[in-house]
Amino acid sequence: MGAGYQVVYGDLGDLAGAFTAESEEFAGLRPRMAPAPVDGGDATLNAGIAAVLSLFASLNAGISAAMDEHGVKLRECHDDYKENDSDVVALYNKVMGEA
Repeated sequence: MGAGYQVVYGDLGDLAGAFTAESEEFAGLRPRMAPAPVDGGDATLNAGIAAVLSLFASLNAGISAAMDEHGVKLRECHDDYKENDSDVVALYNKVMGEA
């Protein structure tokens, strides 16, 4: 680790949980972001409205999936730091025990 850099496990864990929870919350907004299309009175206009609403739904799905993926990666980062820290402590204890 760099000088003055300290990983705080709780913060990584909290951030991972927040990303995961908020991805579900954001995905829940999909029906409001892409409601059923209305009849504009013209087939071309109706197709355009439906396409835009479909795009909103796709964007919502993509963003919520990306947020969830960030949550998973943050959780993995948290777990890796904790595991590596445990390995360093175990190595230190072993070296000190043999000294």
